[in-house]
Amino acid sequence: MIEGRAKSDLLETDVNLDQVQMRKVIMDERAREFVGEFQRKWDLSRWNKLVDALQSVVQDNAEGARNVKNHHSLFPIPYDEIVKNRL
Repeated sequence: MIEGRAKSDLLETDVNLDQVQMRKVIMDERAREFVGEFQRKWDLSRWNKLVDALQSVVQDNAEGARNVKNHHSLFPIPYDEIVKNRL
């Protein structure tokens, strides 16, 4: 039932979207999906939108918007790689 509803929602979107518009639709849908699953930060990092997203909510989180830097979008280096490459 949920799968059928999801397919019908996707079909209701305009099929004549260009790449930029389709990415926007996907990002908006993922924002709704991930809001309660603590996956939003990783998704924003992957899309390179983390800094912009935090700065866009300056009214709700002034300290976070002020302190976020570009390096916060980087994924951590896996521990196994750190151990293998001690310099």
